[in-house]
Amino acid sequence: GIVLDRTRADRVYTLSTPQALLTLGGAPADLDAVNGAALAVTADVGELDVGSHTVDLKIAPRAGLTVVAISPATVTVVVSLPTGGSASPGAASASAGP
Repeated sequence: GIVLDRTRADRVYTLSTPQALLTLGGAPADLDAVNGAALAVTADVGELDVGSHTVDLKIAPRAGLTVVAISPATVTVVVSLPTGGSASPGAASASAGP
C-alpha cells in the first residue's frame, strides 16, 4: 500500500487510491531478491493544509534496482480535521500524547 510520510496528529488523510503498482528494473538476481511486502511507496503530506492536494508518489529502491514506473504516479490526498474539529482560521487544537 501507499505509506503517508510526515503526517500530523491533528489531521485526517484520505487517499484517492490505497495502492500503487510499482515496476522495477535490474539484474535478475536483484529482482529475485525483492520482497514486495517490504516495499513502501510513499506520499509526503508534511506540508499539506486542509483541502484536496495532488501528491507525487515516491520510492527509494535498494541498490541495483531502478524504478521503471509507478502507477498511478500521483494520488489525490484530502486533508481534513478530525471529527468535531474546527475549520476556522486560527483555531487551535490540543491532543494528549507522549
